[in-house]
Amino acid sequence: MSFGKTLIKFLFFLFFSILQITAYAQFDTIGPINKRIINSVIEIKKGNEMGSGFLVLMGTKQLLVTNKHLIGNWSPVDSLILSDSIIISLYSKKGSEPSFLRINVKICNSGIPIPYKLKIHPNNKIDIAVIDITNDIKQLSLNNTKFIDTSLLLKLNETTKFLTYGSQVFTIGYPAGIKNFKTNQPLVKSGYIASSLDGNLKMEQTWINRNKQAITTLTDGKIFIVDGLIIPGNSGGPVVATQEVTWFEFNGVLQHLINPQNYFIGIVSNIYNSTGLSTIFASDNILEVINQFK
Repeated sequence: MSFGKTLIKFLFFLFFSILQITAYAQFDTIGPINKRIINSVIEIKKGNEMGSGFLVLMGTKQLLVTNKHLIGNWSPVDSLILSDSIIISLYSKKGSEPSFLRINVKICNSGIPIPYKLKIHPNNKIDIAVIDITNDIKQLSLNNTKFIDTSLLLKLNETTKFLTYGSQVFTIGYPAGIKNFKTNQPLVKSGYIASSLDGNLKMEQTWINRNKQAITTLTDGKIFIVDGLIIPGNSGGPVVATQEVTWFEFNGVLQHLINPQNYFIGIVSNIYNSTGLSTIFASDNILEVINQFK
């Protein structure tokens, strides 16, 4: 083999090795979920109820994304009655062991939302609320708490480029309150896209309102359904696309590079009882609320 061919082969090997080392140095590449993503999902408590939320960074604002029904009394057939405050659990560090810290976050005064702190989706049927927790946590040491960038909130028209019926996705949260009781970290559950992602889905559900009346309502728009035995406690948690793995052959050996893109494609809302099916509001709706802070 000529020296030129040997040199080219060596340079190719060096190039791909550097790429792999860089990926492993910056990201967790073991499995489909980057471990940083796990610590962006937190537990929320409202009285005796418990659910999930996730943390997003927009400029200098540190935001908590969750459901309307986790910050008060809400359904698609009743207006939102806010709780005075909620309790959230963030990740800190105690010695070499991860730990967690519970803090009380006030969201309203005498039933009136604190406007600079709380934003909700204007459509009463869309179960999304966002809280600015910047001032609540500015004095805290939260080494292990992670915030995702808004660029990881992928809109439906982008999602359809790599997901479709039957594609595997993951929900991250606290189903039935199950968690790692040492670190308070959530569980990752797999699920599958069970409906179209074209943004034209219409779903009919019957709800019991505060007057004990059964009311049937249609929810439509930027929504989709995931099948994955998602249960109460997962509400408010994200639906996340898997990390993509690119395979290539070099010197007759199959190797891979990691493209660490755990895109957040939606948020869990309500569960169809005994079906394993859940209503997911797409990230389009989340961004509509986040943008109210601009």
